[in-house]
Parts: sequence; C-alpha cells; structure tokens
Amino acid sequence: MRSDGDLAFDPLAVVAEPASWAEFKGMFRDRDTRQWIFRGHGTYEWRLESALQRWLRKKSVPVEQRLQRETEFANTFKSCRAPAEGIALPQEHDQFSLLAIMQHYGEPTRLLDWTICPLIAAFFAYEEEEYAEADGALWILNAGVCLEACGCPNTFGWDYTGGKRVQVYDHGELVNDREEPAVDWGREMNRLLSHAIEYQPKWPIPLEPPQVDERILRQRSVFTCDGTLEVPVDHLLCKDDWKLPRPPRGYYIGTETAIIHGMEPDSVIRRIRLRHDWRQEALADLGQMGITKEYLIPSH
Repeated sequence: MRSDGDLAFDPLAVVAEPASWAEFKGMFRDRDTRQWIFRGHGTYEWRLESALQRWLRKKSVPVEQRLQRETEFANTFKSCRAPAEGIALPQEHDQFSLLAIMQHYGEPTRLLDWTICPLIAAFFAYEEEEYAEADGALWILNAGVCLEACGCPNTFGWDYTGGKRVQVYDHGELVNDREEPAVDWGREMNRLLSHAIEYQPKWPIPLEPPQVDERILRQRSVFTCDGTLEVPVDHLLCKDDWKLPRPPRGYYIGTETAIIHGMEPDSVIRRIRLRHDWRQEALADLGQMGITKEYLIPSH
C-alpha cells in the first residue's frame, strides 16, 4: 500500500523520463504530494549524498572513524570559525541548530536540503549556468515512509506559520489531519537527530528547519539527516539494501511487515530526468510563476 496519493509514474518505475517540460509539470497537477519532498540536481549523475558524506568518501575515511571526524568539524566550527566571524551559536544542547548553521555557512554536515515544492526543486536544478548542457534530475523522497521506517511517528507536514499542520499516517492511511499551536519542535528534531547518530539507520530522517527565516519560508525548505555516514540516500533505490533500524526511545514501533514488505522502491524514492534542452522554457515558465533567484534568495 502506498503512503500518499500517487504521482503520475509507471507503478514499478523509480526513474521517469517525461517527454516535455509540460509533461513534467503535469506529473504534479492535482496530485497529493504532502508526504513527498523534492531536491533538484544540476546533473543527472549526482548522488544523493550530503557534503559530509562526500568529504569522507573523497578522503577515504574509514567507517569507524567517521563519527569522530564529524565531531571534529563541529568543534572546529564552534571554537574557531564562529568566534572569528561573529557567528551566533545555539545553546549547547541544540545540536540540530548547530548543524543547520554549519550547513548555511558551507561546512560539511550530514544534512541535505530539500523542498516541499517540486517546481522550486526544478528551478535549483536548472539555475546554474555551469550545467546548462547537462541533463538535471529531480529527486523525490517519501518523507513519511522514511519516518515510519525509522520507527518514528509519521507526523510529516508543516506550514511555516508558527503552528504545525499535523497529518498523522498509519501505514499509509491518513488517520488524523489537524492544526496544532506552536510547540517546541526543535526539541523533537533534536531527538530525531540523536536517534540518527545513536542507531545509524540506513533510512534518512526528515527534519523541520530549526528556525524559519524569509529564505526558508520562500524556498519551503526541509532537511533530511543521514542516518548512516556509510551510504548515500539513493541506496534506497535498491530494495535489497533496505534495513529497519531500532526505534528511538519514546516512539512507537511499526511492524516490519506493514511498513516495508508491502512497498517497492517507487513508494519511497524516485528520480525524474530534466532535459537540458528544456532549460530556457522551464526558467521562463518558472519566472512567470514568481520562482526566481531574486525571490528564493532574498539576500541575492
């Protein structure tokens, strides 16, 4: 059973190659994408790996030393770069906010940037002139299934207005859809982050931004946190590599049969090829919708 309203894909295809920009847009028209998040890549071949994973891979850091290297990056940022550049740091216990700040300043972290809007993701795939002659990719990830697979409550969905729209799913069925007042979601996000570091699930964990500024609001940004520093997120394309982690303390435990065995990779992750020859048409079309660099990056 799927955990969302289907997109217009071949039911067994995790890779889609629409014939035109118009066909690409039609994939998302009148579709329920509340459980999906999107990321645009300038080239089709790029892996879904965080900057930290990429650095560790290029430096051939052994798996058993990777957590130590991550800690060293954080300590160096806190003790050297932040004081030198006047960067305000969060409270000591707020590890997620620290990672988000490091991510903002280009430091290697286990976070990946995503958006809840597929057209914004497509813009970021096309906007760099450097990759104008290369086909891009739109990656699509089922955030709700990732939460369930990690043994976490699937309450994915927020509206960036200070409250949170809580959509509770039970093995793919929407069982509760309600508005809640603003609460300490930062604490919840830190608990999920601690879970990722402690149990190292192979499933990425979706996280809400710790603070919502104008840039995050306009980009409809969300993060995923690498559960493991061993493999990139796109390993989920191969079902043989699926593995249920231990659940974090305090969260319910979903059953392996209900969450995993009834699903195929297309229920979790998909990739769409964005043809390079659509670039001018796509950017012009997105510009008419107000999706521009000037809008998405206010400081630009």
